[in-house]
Amino acid sequence: MLSNSITMNTLNTANTSSIIEHPCIGEIPKPNIYDRVLLSSFWKHKDNAEKGIKQVREYVKTEEEYMKAHKKHNKKQDGLCELVGLDEFQVKPYFDLDPKGDFDYSIIDDICEDIKKIYDDSIYIAGREAREEEDSKKNKIIKHSRRIYLKAKISYNNIPILFKPVFDKYPGLFDLSVYNKNRVLFVPLSDRKGNLDVPALTPINCTIFNCCATYIKCGYEDLDLLVPKIEKPAFEMKANLFDDDAVRECKLNFTEMMQKLSKERATTYNKWIYVGVSLINLYHRKILTRGMVYDLFDSFSSKADNYDADGVSKIIDTNISRFDGKGYGIKYLLECLKVDDYEYYKLITKKDMMIDSANDDIGAAEIVVNHYRDFLVICKGILYVKDNDIWINSEKQVDKLLIDMIGKLEIKFLGADGKRKYSYNTSVKHIKDCSIVVKANKTIINDKFYDDMIKNNK
Repeated sequence: MLSNSITMNTLNTANTSSIIEHPCIGEIPKPNIYDRVLLSSFWKHKDNAEKGIKQVREYVKTEEEYMKAHKKHNKKQDGLCELVGLDEFQVKPYFDLDPKGDFDYSIIDDICEDIKKIYDDSIYIAGREAREEEDSKKNKIIKHSRRIYLKAKISYNNIPILFKPVFDKYPGLFDLSVYNKNRVLFVPLSDRKGNLDVPALTPINCTIFNCCATYIKCGYEDLDLLVPKIEKPAFEMKANLFDDDAVRECKLNFTEMMQKLSKERATTYNKWIYVGVSLINLYHRKILTRGMVYDLFDSFSSKADNYDADGVSKIIDTNISRFDGKGYGIKYLLECLKVDDYEYYKLITKKDMMIDSANDDIGAAEIVVNHYRDFLVICKGILYVKDNDIWINSEKQVDKLLIDMIGKLEIKFLGADGKRKYSYNTSVKHIKDCSIVVKANKTIINDKFYDDMIKNNK
């Protein structure tokens, strides 16, 4: 017998009809979104996911159909599942408990009461008999399985948002991975999980369909309406930080770069999203693979206290087709590193201090502008240089500041043999020539700068 304070009810299997099956590769016939379970075998779901095609979906409307599908898929195809992680369909709020070792089943009643504090309606429970399994260290442990469903409807990715107080109250008790995109759940009566035989997932206080997350009715309360809408700021990107059109050879260690970016940048929405946009653009420019974009953005995002793995993936899913490789990219990421870890920034940009020759004043000026971009503005033909938070435009003072700024950089060029490196900015002539080119740089022109500075009392 299952250990729970709620007793087993008899299953209702009155209705009959044939199974409706859709081998969906590409678009599928639009089904009735209510009064059906959206099934797939575990094997077929895994197989299709690996091939990058849509899952075979099987819509069943009666428990007789359900039992036929169970017989067809459960043992032969590694278990019977339902597709819960689909953006186009709502589900019942579902909660997967996977405790190990000693477990007090009375806590289930406490969890149900806490769920009802958020929305009060019928709660359905299913479970497997406790069983002995081996953990990753080959130790024998007792594993428990309970599934809780609430009589309502909601988008799968809103469950951890709306019911966050419940998850926070019982840390480590719930399997939060079940709210991932394209996720499947093993359904009632399934006694096969992949290549393992397990006790059947049995309804405890209800019918089979009560314990299917994808079986919802039109009259169920829509809990998506209870989830607060978060207004995201519009993208406002600075053109002077856009990458050049040309695809450059890139030997940067992007994994290391993500580690050096700050927690504050991962927490502030606009700063966080711009890092994601930069990585997406580098994918379109064939510098990163698609998989690398997901991994790098997840690694960076995990620094934040409000980290949500599903939200990170969704940002990439939503925006990867919106960008085409133009805009933010390497230059923006380097600018972030200049703020977050200046020593690391200097270390990885040393190779970018190389110019073509001793007379490459344009290349040297470009290095100076990129390095001091936040300190240089040309407004109506006059160069302003920021010094100790004050913008200086006196020609003599500007020239002195430029000489000092250029002299601090390690700008190099190769000698005639193509091997020895020589310093560009040890020559007074080179520094003066470089200053002239900086004053003509079009990428730092902002003719509204003076008016904005007066308006903001800066």
